[in-house]
Amino acid sequence: MTRRQLWTRRSSGWRRLGEWIGYFTQAIDDDGWPAVVTIWVPRLMPALRTALFHGAIRTAHAVRAIDAVETPPRRGELARALGYWAARYREGQPAGPPAPADDLRMAVVRAAADGARRYLARPNIVHLHGVTGAMAVEILAAHLPVTDGAAALAHVHAEHAALYAATEPVTRPHPASPRGGDLATAAVRSLDPHQVKLVEACQRGLAATGEPAFAAAAETVTGLRDP
Repeated sequence: MTRRQLWTRRSSGWRRLGEWIGYFTQAIDDDGWPAVVTIWVPRLMPALRTALFHGAIRTAHAVRAIDAVETPPRRGELARALGYWAARYREGQPAGPPAPADDLRMAVVRAAADGARRYLARPNIVHLHGVTGAMAVEILAAHLPVTDGAAALAHVHAEHAALYAATEPVTRPHPASPRGGDLATAAVRSLDPHQVKLVEACQRGLAATGEPAFAAAAETVTGLRDP
């Protein structure tokens, strides 16, 4: 499917969800999931912020699952995730030229850490998704060519610039106190998927960088520390 066909289907929006899922189901069966991800994630990345980053977030977690163990249910979930992203496609902020980075995934994590510091300044559901969205891109970047990974990073920066334009970051997050397991348990017991997603994203970010803003953001969303 060409880019022009993507834009044409976009005009029908959500009504085409079933067609998109069918398309990706067949493409994954025919070409294998790695090839579909390599081709389609860069095409969809200009709509990174669509539906509060949920297209990218759902796709990233589907990719992580199928990369660990490929099963028919996981192939189906990846098709549904990509279909959701495509059906909801809306271009977001125009991204600047990709900037070179020695370690693209780490550069994305640093962008997520900046989002966590701004979430701490104004903890709300919208700012939360800047963190989980960036950490979704961190997963996806491992499955993209370097040039497409750099473009994905540029989209993260563009969306964060708009999302956090009126929010100054917390420069000195309070040191974390609860253990990671306590945070995960609190998130699961809340039955709030946003708590679960943010704690999971923050734990990955913390493991990669040691950045205290990740731990503080996880504590804040679970209510283990007042913002």
